[in-house]
Amino acid sequence: MKNKIITFTILVFVFCSTLFAVQKKDKVAIKGLRPMSIGGAFNAISDDENAFFYNPAGITQREGYLVQIMSLDAALNSDTISAISALSDLISRGVPEKDKIIDNFKRVASSKLSAFASAPNILFITSPISVEENYLSFGLGFLGCVDGNAEIKPIYIPSLNAKATDIQILSAAFKISSLDAVKMPGSLSLGTNLKRMGTIAIENTMTYGKEKNKLNVLQGKSFGIDIGTIYHLNPLWNFGLSVTDIYNTGMNYKELDKPYGKLFAKTLVGIPHISSHGLKNCRKEKINPEVNIGASWYPKEFYYWPDKYLDTDDRLALALDLTDLTNLVNHDESFFGTFFKNLHMGVEYKYNPFVIRAGYNSGYPTIGFGLVSNSVQLEYAFYGEEQGVRLNSDPMYFHRVKLSVKLGNNKGKRYGKS
Repeated sequence: MKNKIITFTILVFVFCSTLFAVQKKDKVAIKGLRPMSIGGAFNAISDDENAFFYNPAGITQREGYLVQIMSLDAALNSDTISAISALSDLISRGVPEKDKIIDNFKRVASSKLSAFASAPNILFITSPISVEENYLSFGLGFLGCVDGNAEIKPIYIPSLNAKATDIQILSAAFKISSLDAVKMPGSLSLGTNLKRMGTIAIENTMTYGKEKNKLNVLQGKSFGIDIGTIYHLNPLWNFGLSVTDIYNTGMNYKELDKPYGKLFAKTLVGIPHISSHGLKNCRKEKINPEVNIGASWYPKEFYYWPDKYLDTDDRLALALDLTDLTNLVNHDESFFGTFFKNLHMGVEYKYNPFVIRAGYNSGYPTIGFGLVSNSVQLEYAFYGEEQGVRLNSDPMYFHRVKLSVKLGNNKGKRYGKS
């Protein structure tokens, strides 16, 4: 019984430690399940709520409004699932053999734990509003995400860094329906985001030896502006360009000036509601602009041999993105290493209400599938992400599930409708 209590306590700690939020220093604040299923290649697609974080110009592509009433989105990395399995195995076996205990604890001790959760994510995107021959679209979102990680050291002493972030976004986009004035085919969409982000961070390092346990609770906020454009050459081709955080105040952090015990108590009773009283200036994290480009193709026929093709019935989309162009020349890595780390490719095939997806995300495979109706969506994704500075230096693989309730989900860019 004593062993069961101990292992169950460890299991609860490990699981809860990953659930407390951490926002990594990724430029995209919330990487949606759909974009990650197709390798993160979404800049030129951007026809749903994910446009808020990839390319705001994309909301002009919608054929009708979108209202997201609720979204529950969660992910665990493979190490977290393995650690939970190992601890569950200990509990289920009662008092297992000594070798089994050691083996299972080694599995836990070698783990880098990470978890993501996002809810409730209430948002609205208007139908295109006619302005003479052009169109105007607006979007508004109230979103929240948690993204945490923890590492169990070889001496079984865990370290934890965590953040919880709430985001408010206002988007506006304008579509120029004809480019005859500049003697170009197609149309052009221009968009911008105004966004405000608030963050509560936990920075905790538990060490063994002379140093004492240290727990910092920080509160931060920032304001930023994104811009984007999509050139619609024709119904089959889109070319996107976005600049995230073209203006950003940076994340200004203040540290809660309280004793360790009170800090930990605050952590347990509602981090997002810590008042500004008792806070002192701590640090400022600069958020640099990032330039991203992308292309998407919606083929009517897919040629697999000269004069041999399959009719796609407008159900297929292929996309390619190249992100963070300003950092393609990285002195710590070869040009090709940086290039492939910033490269994203993907494919999506819709056969309503089913959808399947696959891609390449910075050198790692992605795959996803789901049931996607106009009102309820249940989706799954598996994908790899690079956590380190260099390509293939610190890969992490995630299993992710999302349940959402929307009105007008299938009123995005017209493909997959037949």
